[in-house]
Amino acid sequence: MLSRVSEKPIIVKSALSSKEKYTWCEFYTNKVKNDFNKRMELVINTFSCFSDNRMDIFNTVDVFEYSQESDEYILKDEVRYPGCLNCDACFRKVCALTGANLYIDIKDPDRFRKKFIPLITNNKYFKNRYPARTKSIKQYLVFLETP
Repeated sequence: MLSRVSEKPIIVKSALSSKEKYTWCEFYTNKVKNDFNKRMELVINTFSCFSDNRMDIFNTVDVFEYSQESDEYILKDEVRYPGCLNCDACFRKVCALTGANLYIDIKDPDRFRKKFIPLITNNKYFKNRYPARTKSIKQYLVFLETP
């Protein structure tokens, strides 16, 4: 489309393609010295949602943080989430946010369990190609199992 409109070849490359989203979240968290408000910017200022229903997005949701000391997820804040929390893109985003130690409940978690558990347990290609994504999905699924 861009090539056609500009009448010359256009190649779009991601500046972040050298790492997976989870790894970038970890990197950013270390860079901002684990500052909670700065980490929350990853939630608020990034958008990746497949929903075309604008009524589904920007609902207020709770944000949790995992405490190694107490081995529990602690409610830290609430935020107007820029996404439906019910599509694969939102699922991948909340999984990637575990790299910043931020956890947000997804809608219909059983649907995502059914889809992603076989992928991270049985699919060697996926696990080898996307090690950080595999790790983030596992971490997120642990969060979902916590009462």
